[in-house]
Amino acid sequence: SVRVDNRGCEVEDLVARSGQGTLRMTYKQAGFEPDSPLKLTADVRHLDLDRSLLSLLPQSLHDQWYKYHPAGTVDVDVKLSYDGRKWHPDVAVRCLNVAFTYHKFPYQLDHGRGTLDLKDDRIKLNLTAYSGSQPVRLEAEVSNPFDGPTGWFKAEGDEIQLDKSLFAALPEKSAEVVRALDPRGTVNFYVRIWREKPHEAMHEHLI
Repeated sequence: SVRVDNRGCEVEDLVARSGQGTLRMTYKQAGFEPDSPLKLTADVRHLDLDRSLLSLLPQSLHDQWYKYHPAGTVDVDVKLSYDGRKWHPDVAVRCLNVAFTYHKFPYQLDHGRGTLDLKDDRIKLNLTAYSGSQPVRLEAEVSNPFDGPTGWFKAEGDEIQLDKSLFAALPEKSAEVVRALDPRGTVNFYVRIWREKPHEAMHEHLI
């Protein structure tokens, strides 16, 4: 249902499909000026994370995409408003089955389930993914995520298999040392990374 008049435009109960994914959306804009306020509410179910999404994302999110190379299926709830000066996003992502690889440590985790929320310029992450059959727990809370981010990230896992894919993810010099030792078996790990002030160096704690 679409209404357009001198006061603005309104879209109600827009429903669409893309592959297995479904979209339901409402939209309201007061006026037609560049600073006209607007509100958008949408829910997306069973959205496939593939490269076709990149054309819809701003450049800042393109950069994040290539850092993590996500793939899989998510549900997304979006509340987006614009007051004429600033955007106010409220986005909740529920990961149903997601794989990803961080570009600085290219070790893939699979079958990720959990939540990623963006609200009030703050991202919160609570996710469990798998290395083989072993769970890896990921948590984060980051403020100003796209401009001078501050906050923390932690990851921990138990009985992670020492295998070729893990060794291949290591920096070359570290990998040479590890291969020379020829380690076998499993390891437990805990890592926490944080930054208290914008643009300062990252702090790291690894066990």
